[in-house]
Amino acid sequence: MSWKRAARPLALALLAGLAVAWLVPSDLPKLIARGEHVLLGRYPEARLVSLGLSTLVGLLVAGLLWARVRPLELLLRTALVVGFSALTWSGVSIWMASGPVAKSKPRYLEESIHELVPEAPVELAGTTRRRHPDLSVRLKRRDRPGPARSYPRAPEGLPDARVALSTDAEGFRNSERPARADVVVLGDSFAEGSMVDNADTWSALLAERTGLRVYNAAVSGASVRQYLNNLAAFGMDLEPGLVVVTLYEGNDFKPDSGRHWRAPDPEEGDWGRLVAGFERTRLYAFKLSPLRYRLKRWLVQNLGPLNADAPVPASPGLDWMPVALETPAGVQHYAFEPKSLMRLYWERARFEKARHWTTNRDLLDEIEALARAGGARVLFVYAPSKPHVLMPLVRDRVPAAGLREFAGWGDDDLPPAEEFEPLLFERLETQEAVFLAWCRDAGHACISLTPALRGAMAAGEPVYFTYDQHWTRQGHERVAEILAPSLSGGGSRL
Repeated sequence: MSWKRAARPLALALLAGLAVAWLVPSDLPKLIARGEHVLLGRYPEARLVSLGLSTLVGLLVAGLLWARVRPLELLLRTALVVGFSALTWSGVSIWMASGPVAKSKPRYLEESIHELVPEAPVELAGTTRRRHPDLSVRLKRRDRPGPARSYPRAPEGLPDARVALSTDAEGFRNSERPARADVVVLGDSFAEGSMVDNADTWSALLAERTGLRVYNAAVSGASVRQYLNNLAAFGMDLEPGLVVVTLYEGNDFKPDSGRHWRAPDPEEGDWGRLVAGFERTRLYAFKLSPLRYRLKRWLVQNLGPLNADAPVPASPGLDWMPVALETPAGVQHYAFEPKSLMRLYWERARFEKARHWTTNRDLLDEIEALARAGGARVLFVYAPSKPHVLMPLVRDRVPAAGLREFAGWGDDDLPPAEEFEPLLFERLETQEAVFLAWCRDAGHACISLTPALRGAMAAGEPVYFTYDQHWTRQGHERVAEILAPSLSGGGSRL
């Protein structure tokens, strides 16, 4: 068959294929369990954008086929349109990020550690991380599912509230930066105090309980490497007697995700600056594109509520979520995503050898060495994730088949339900057990928060939010209560 005779049937086949792609249903229970935004009541955000772009390109190609344009010309025209569109997107994104229309600055400051600390008793690399100095804002706290299309039954979370968040002259969550501090706190959002007021963070409550000068150098989204760098750049000059390092198992036992652009290393010279500049440009052109952010926000705000209350197909994996916990204070509900649960599903021998542990273990040793070089002791605090604390309390309420399906939305390489259920509960403690064994063997001072938080949750204290992964004010109070005896006398009990 000649090209001219085949072109129009191909155009019709292409249009039919596009129509079928739009009609293929999404796995709604899976999307809801994973906390993904569902648009128009049926499409995940990424799929809708892909379908939209594919349709635009497909209509172009179908039009050219219908006009019986020769194959080479068809390819060149399509490549020209797609290439020009990509270049235009990149240019507008970079212009919006750094040009005169840039309306906002990055939420966090990341600077090369070598520019801030030229020399140190340990090897440093990467960046520090902090908020903008002298920040003072009031944020609206909402303990409810983020997407408009969510659980078929979604119990109320904690009431909405306004929480104050302010930073000192260095960009950390303290009322002011002191000349000296008795205790410096490192960590991510669980130490900084996400979702609670300034006065309700456990570091503030700990200072109130002990009378010690506690300086919070933690920041949301920081990695273990950034804990080390923040200590070197902003903590050791306060001459602390004790450094408290909070390790949240949900984020701190995984390799660096590379989600932040890499600051240039002075030792790499012009080539290092060129590579770092290229990486930053690529990130702002696509992954961190302001244009992409605004498009996503528009789609979620305008297409997310449409058809959001349509029936959700029954699913054993979603039917038990949010899971109900019966306590002396009444029934409480908690939700979490499959990935949070599956981050606990480690076979011990494998985890002990994985970079998720070994690279961060070495960084913890570096934190200990840096602190001791400055005359400070170190206390490592193990912060468990919500499913780690909760799941043993609700084991009899979660059917094995439903648990297996739910977990499979985070990891599809799992054994059958009757094998997976006992294996999961056996492995919940793997990361904590490896961490505590390392503490014991290395002689590090360590405290696990898991038993106390689980006991408080079982008694009816909402130490975690219903939908958010972080600690409530009650959770921060329990943490301060647990740590206060170890810090009395400036840490003399360690």
